[in-house]
Amino acid sequence: MKKKFFIIALVFVVFGLRINAQTVDTTTTPVEIQSITMEKHPLDWYEQQSHLWEKCVLENPQNEYAWHNYFKSVFYNELQADTVTSVAIAEVCRKMGEAIPNTYRYYYCMYRNLCLNHQLDSADIFAQKALEALPDSIQGDEINTLIAFLWYKGVNEDPDSKQYECFLKLLQKQYEAPLYPEKLFRYMYNQFQGMEDNGIYFFSSDNAGFPAIILQNVLNVHKDKQVVCVPFLYLESYCDALFKRLGIKPFKSADDYLSMNLSLELWMSDLIQYIIRESGRPGYFCGVEMYYLPDTLTHFLYNEGLLLRYSPKPYDNIASTKKIVETKYHLEYLNEPEFTPSNKHPEYEGMQLNYVMMLSHLIPFYRADGEKEKALWLQQLLTDVINNTQVNENFKRHCFQILDENTNLDENTK
Repeated sequence: MKKKFFIIALVFVVFGLRINAQTVDTTTTPVEIQSITMEKHPLDWYEQQSHLWEKCVLENPQNEYAWHNYFKSVFYNELQADTVTSVAIAEVCRKMGEAIPNTYRYYYCMYRNLCLNHQLDSADIFAQKALEALPDSIQGDEINTLIAFLWYKGVNEDPDSKQYECFLKLLQKQYEAPLYPEKLFRYMYNQFQGMEDNGIYFFSSDNAGFPAIILQNVLNVHKDKQVVCVPFLYLESYCDALFKRLGIKPFKSADDYLSMNLSLELWMSDLIQYIIRESGRPGYFCGVEMYYLPDTLTHFLYNEGLLLRYSPKPYDNIASTKKIVETKYHLEYLNEPEFTPSNKHPEYEGMQLNYVMMLSHLIPFYRADGEKEKALWLQQLLTDVINNTQVNENFKRHCFQILDENTNLDENTK
């Protein structure tokens, strides 16, 4: 029986940032500063807003809302300038400490400032204080930041932790905000569906993993899967909690590798493989993001639908992918209308095209195996996905080109 082992070429699906049309003159009127991941503006816009919000706090020094927007306008201005010295940000925090000490906004902004300076021990103190003073209403980016803090402190791995209830409360707020569209949860759900029981999903970042831990902790699905945030593996608190949860012994630290003149890339590769091997669980990685993975690890990754699966030995991943697509994925929603408006989340619109990137290579294999009807079904499904996705025409053409290349592949070259 012919088998084909490969890793498909990966293409990033870039999500556009939302640029809201302003209905007020922002050169003279202060406006609420949104998270830069959702709404990005030029440097001079943030600089102008910082002056306007500074005027507000001078007029009313006890206005916590104004202080927070003043902080964010300076923070994002410095962040985009790519010359962050934190001097300007620290000065805002100093003034906040004088005007509104012992408040949630002050604690939260101090946490962000100290993290930027890599003063994590001091930052943790302010994060804890912010959580203790948590108001009923906070912005989405604040929710994400505090969830990430509790996550890297290992709270997600320890349901008996005193802060686990707070962690769940924040995830519920994150879900209800809503910070993510329905289609993102459906996509994440299908990724989970394609994994074996008790599989480990290694995420590139906390932001990428948020929908996964919402599904597990708020909607109570796929709780057997272990979600790992790769950047957090550099933090001792996170690793300790993760190893305890998985029932495995600690691994050598990054400092141990550096002391032996070994690279951090090798340490990360060895650590991830150690976690998979010692836990006895299958390991999975995002199929459209590879930048966070060491090169020494990518040689052991095989396409299995929407994810890449780690395997030290070659195997018939095509047969596995067919089974996942045919029996495990819920694909009907791709051709159904959206019942929950997603106008607040245009940055996720292109996400649907990941199906084209990750599944179109199956079409020639279906044909080679005499499964013409399945080939036509998948081709039509992916064609509809491209047509129904609201992205720029150049990117649509690129996706059609990928689909056409797989559809028209000569059977003699399979």
